[in-house]
Order: sequence, then C-alpha cells, then structure tokens
Amino acid sequence: MRKILLILLFNFLFADVNELIYIEAKLYPKIVMINENKSDITINILYDKNHLSIAKKMEKFLKENNVKVKLNLIPDISDADAYILATNKIDKKFKEKLLKKRKLIFSIYPEMIKESMISLYLGPRVKPIINLYLIKKASIYINPIILKVAKTYEKD
Repeated sequence: MRKILLILLFNFLFADVNELIYIEAKLYPKIVMINENKSDITINILYDKNHLSIAKKMEKFLKENNVKVKLNLIPDISDADAYILATNKIDKKFKEKLLKKRKLIFSIYPEMIKESMISLYLGPRVKPIINLYLIKKASIYINPIILKVAKTYEKD
C-alpha cells in the first residue's frame, strides 16, 4: 500500500486540474479505506454553482474507482464515510457537525486546507497536506503511513 501511495504522490511533478483531480480520486478513497478499515465506502462531494464541472469530474473519477458518490449542492450530513469539498467556502456550522460525527473532510483545492483535513500540496512534488488541528478536533485516527509522506498544515 505504501508503494502505491508513494508512486501516486511522487510520480507527478506538474499536474493540471484534471490530473490533480485524477490523483485525488485515487488517493482519497484509499485514505478512507485505510482509516475506516473497509472496502465499500461512500463519499459525498459538496460543491457550489461555480465548481459544478470540477465536482462532476471528481464524481466520474471516483465512480471509475468503484466508490459510491453523491453530489450535494446543499450541505447534507448522511451516512457517507467522507466528504470532498469542491468549493472555496463551507458553512462553519456544517463543518462543526462533520467534526462531531468524526467524518473525514477532503478538499480538491489546497487553499481550502484550513477548512478540511486533507488536501494535496502542489510544489516540486505532489503530496498530501494534512490539517492536524481538525483531525485532532474530530478525534480521527490517521494511519502513520500517511503521516510519513504528508506535509503538515500549520494553523494560522
């Protein structure tokens, strides 16, 4: 599993949006599967009107990876194992509800790491960036393998 993560993370030096979404669609379900210790997962994608096309691309890639996906324009807490933010904003009350329910929150956009737990860092290499503050606040266990290869977000 570690080799798969390393190959996905370090294989792409420069990624455009489609490549980035493709990488996230491969990586995010694997992180959920590791943490939830199950193979059948459901992910909700939260989007706004400006990011619908990005959300649909993510949905397509996730379905190709046999992940159950639901698109939500209006934030909805369901039985999903994780949530992906395809938006530049999230309601604070909704985020707090997700944290209380111990749901993993991913973001398509690295600048949304303040509001999510995991995103991808785009630099000389593509690697996960983890918001440890939100992970600890939600009392979620993150597999140490992920922590070894990830960059840590420091809260402002």
